[in-house]
Amino acid sequence: MRQRYLLVTVVILLGLGCVYGSTALAPARAADGDTLPGTATLTGVVNAPKPFKAARVHLMNVDKNVLFMVYTSGGRY
Repeated sequence: MRQRYLLVTVVILLGLGCVYGSTALAPARAADGDTLPGTATLTGVVNAPKPFKAARVHLMNVDKNVLFMVYTSGGRY
């Protein structure tokens, strides 16, 4: 009986890992690939004297007083 619970637990964890892994690796974007009406886009590149894996980029919307934070991927955001 204990082995059955262990097997069920392993199967559930593997299933969750597959679902989470596939959604975590897919880039977030709008359903049709275009931007949503009334929204803006921002792109850029971060350069540094030493190699890095990811950098935090802070963006401030002064009109609405909102601070955004994104991470780079390959030096781009």
